[in-house]
Amino acid sequence: MRIGGFGGAIISKVGVVPQQIAGGDIYPALEKGTVDAAEWSVLIDDQNSASTRWLPTYYYPGWWEGGSQLHVLVGKDKWMRCEELPGDRRSGRRLCQ
Repeated sequence: MRIGGFGGAIISKVGVVPQQIAGGDIYPALEKGTVDAAEWSVLIDDQNSASTRWLPTYYYPGWWEGGSQLHVLVGKDKWMRCEELPGDRRSGRRLCQ
C-alpha cells in the first residue's frame, strides 16, 4: 500500500507493506500491480486526481488523516447564562438578543 509516516508504521503491524511512492507515480503503480492500495490526500485532491473514478473502492477519511473539530458542546446551564457574557460575545445567541 502506498502510505507513509505514522499510518504506514501502524498498518505494517497487520501485515501491510507500506510503500513510499511519489504522488505522480500512484496510478502507474496501481496499474502495474506494484501496490494494491494507496492513500493520497483529502477528498477534494482525490477527486481532482480522478482516483475516485479509477479505484474500485474508495474510503474517506482515513484514520491516519487529521481533521478539524467541527462541533462544540456547551452545557445548557452555561449557555442560558448569556447575560453574563461581554456584549461582543453575545452575538449569534438568540436568547441574548
